Amino acid sequence: MTKKKVELEDKFLLSIYPVIKALAHPVRLKILNHLKEGGASVIGIVEGTGINRQVVTFHLGLMKEAGVLTSMKEGIYAIYQIDGDVIESLSEDMMEFALP
Repeated sequence: MTKKKVELEDKFLLSIYPVIKALAHPVRLKILNHLKEGGASVIGIVEGTGINRQVVTFHLGLMKEAGVLTSMKEGIYAIYQIDGDVIESLSEDMMEFALP
């Protein structure tokens, strides 16, 4: 393997690492599973998952920072949604990386 190819692979891995890390936690996976049905507020996620509000808020922040989630204001609530483009891009990138 050439040095240039290793450098490209390292860059690629570093670029997808934040998204993979954001997905790699049981609480975040449970929240994502809840959000796959559509957007929800913190209260909706707490009620739908049974996870403590502070824990939900913490994990939503991490996933939003990594680009996995988006949010929009709806009245006084923030509605969180999965960013399908990011997940689709990650899936395509992983397939490219894994397959020769």
